[in-house]
Amino acid sequence: MKKFIKALVVAAALTVLVTVPAMGSPLYWFNSVYTASHGWVVKAGNHSYTNIIRTRCHWYAGGTSWHTNWVIYPGHTSWTTSDTGSWGDSQPVGLRCSYSII
Repeated sequence: MKKFIKALVVAAALTVLVTVPAMGSPLYWFNSVYTASHGWVVKAGNHSYTNIIRTRCHWYAGGTSWHTNWVIYPGHTSWTTSDTGSWGDSQPVGLRCSYSII
């Protein structure tokens, strides 16, 4: 029984060590970029190996306030144009995002 418990503890410790990200590498990120095919795009991503996150982003573009609410799975990215669905004519201003682990 002691060997089983030790093996379980070692396996748990290795799992934790494998899933911890490298220092300086953000797990959850967001930015805005200009693309030739869609204009200004707002992107958010999840570099976690295990966590599913809910991401809420807010910004201003073209005199209007915009927001998104995405569920992003590990290793995935979500995006929308700066005016959420039309051609992204205006650069996002005041872009901010918040994250919560589901």
